[in-house]
Amino acid sequence: MDKKEPKLDTPGDRLKSAFKLLGISREEGANAIGTSLVSMNRYLSNQEPIPEFRMDLLLVKKGVSKNFVFNHSGEPKASWEERLALLEKENARLDEVRHNMLLREIVTDLTYLSEDDLKILQAVIVKFRQ
Repeated sequence: MDKKEPKLDTPGDRLKSAFKLLGISREEGANAIGTSLVSMNRYLSNQEPIPEFRMDLLLVKKGVSKNFVFNHSGEPKASWEERLALLEKENARLDEVRHNMLLREIVTDLTYLSEDDLKILQAVIVKFRQ
């Protein structure tokens, strides 16, 4: 009897498949993106959508392809082109901060905050967006 192919219908299913193929444990994945194992399990079981910025971290730190996870295209392992595209996007974002004085001042101020203060600020921003 043949082994059953895993279903790859959802981003969580594809992320789970990528982890298996690339030898990444759930714990390693959670640590790489700075989240809890509980949150990682929610992403993998499709209970919660995977935030794009967390996929960016998985791409950089573990080589997991965003294209594979989000669009079901390509291979689970990120290509060099995909990695380069992310670096170019990040560089453009940094250029925007460099050239916008208000953004630059805000980012500079944020660098002096403690991790606990940043978590509080993040919670305020989430509430503000709602």
